[in-house]
Amino acid sequence: MGNERVTGTGYDQEDSYFRQKDQDLLAKKRAQLDARRSASVSMKCSRCAAAMTEVAVEHVKIDRCTGCGGVFLDKGELEILTHAKSGSLFRRLFAK
Repeated sequence: MGNERVTGTGYDQEDSYFRQKDQDLLAKKRAQLDARRSASVSMKCSRCAAAMTEVAVEHVKIDRCTGCGGVFLDKGELEILTHAKSGSLFRRLFAK
């Protein structure tokens, strides 16, 4: 009796519900960060003073230095990235 597998649409619907809630939360946080970012001026790297470009990774626009390749995250972006479910996240972050 302990080895019986529980199946049913109830669990599928629950997974789908929480997946949608996570996506909604990520979209809301992304919109807040985009609004905050649009108010700021163009950025320079704090290490080498080169121009920064935006790179989209897992629905997050991170700042990457064109000179030294440094990656900079704004407030809240790390939290969004840690909720992203991708095994290749850091490979894409640091690939040139």
